[in-house]
Amino acid sequence: MVYNAVFTPDGRRILTASFDKTARLWDRNPKREVTLQGHAGPVRRALFLPGDRRILTASDDATARLWEDDGKLLATLQGHTGPLTSAVLGSHTSAILTASMDGTARLWDRDGKALVLLQGHTGPVTVAVFATETGDILTASMDGTARLWDRDGRPLATLQGHTAPVTSALFAPDDRRILTASADGNVRLWNRDGEPITTLQGHLDKVTSALFAPDGSRIATTSHDAMARLWDAGGRLLAVLQGHTGPIYGAVFAPDGRRILTASADKTARLWSREGKLLATLSGHTGEITKAVFAPGGGRILTASTDGTARVWDIEGKPLGVLEGHTGPVNDAVFSQDGGRILTLSDDGTARIWESFMKSQDLVDRAKADVPRCLTPDQRLVYFLPAEPPTWCRSMNKWPYDVAARTAQAH
Repeated sequence: MVYNAVFTPDGRRILTASFDKTARLWDRNPKREVTLQGHAGPVRRALFLPGDRRILTASDDATARLWEDDGKLLATLQGHTGPLTSAVLGSHTSAILTASMDGTARLWDRDGKALVLLQGHTGPVTVAVFATETGDILTASMDGTARLWDRDGRPLATLQGHTAPVTSALFAPDDRRILTASADGNVRLWNRDGEPITTLQGHLDKVTSALFAPDGSRIATTSHDAMARLWDAGGRLLAVLQGHTGPIYGAVFAPDGRRILTASADKTARLWSREGKLLATLSGHTGEITKAVFAPGGGRILTASTDGTARVWDIEGKPLGVLEGHTGPVNDAVFSQDGGRILTLSDDGTARIWESFMKSQDLVDRAKADVPRCLTPDQRLVYFLPAEPPTWCRSMNKWPYDVAARTAQAH
């Protein structure tokens, strides 16, 4: 099983983490595949360190490891006593942050040297994230609490109030608010100091996701109760997004924040306006929708399903293509940063790469580049085409056009 996969920033290579205790760096040339071996348990996460060629992996063996992209092991981050649940990098710090089932989080420098032990939770820590601007740290645990720490790992506040495990915790885009969701069916909004602002109540079952819009002006929540809810920045209910007939596994805002996409066990994804109006139902899958995302530019939609396929849709929810080939449920599907490629992950133990053409002209240009040769004048006449091939055949040197043309002129 492949747990995690990411594109390199240029979209040319892929990094995967697997149940087989390895991470792998893939290239279009199979001879350049690199296997990162050494973990004694499944590798749950693998990611690139920004700005250099190093890779970080996190495993059930209670360690994280740093590697060169040629597979050379640089450091083993040891200290946790339980499987790692998370590993992230600070955007404005040089730190690595790990979380573990042992109830702690740990800070490390970019070379893997231990810095600080963050302890205080009484249950497994399942979430650990940095604030974008300040570098402060937020952790969440199955003990029903979240905790706020400064960038050096000193405790600032304990966010108490949930009565069941906290399933997600995140900072607002401006770092000024915190959002937590719990299996108790509630979402809570906190200020920057960890003081409660309000409780977002109304869901009738476990909350599966809670997220801010890109500008922080909206909050979307989803639940096993088959409903999504839309709230303003202060936690006031704006709309209930009804229509799904099964648990909703997640929601995502479009990059511009103007649309919302939900994915459900009812085999559909749904597209909504930022006001909560249903715009389209994306039907066609024959299994539960496990993931639904927008392309980086917002011009396409991608869904993944337990039916073993992924599907591409336009921004209005009209089907564009089916990505078939996996022999097991597709658990994840993502676009590359430029939207030109798609990566799918499946229970069949494979990841697959697909071309994604954001514009019709992109497809035409790719076809021109891939065609081995243009038709000769005689061949074009058979298909009732003008004898003279288009100018791009000559400019792209698509043999045997030039040879055929010169032969015809000689006669």
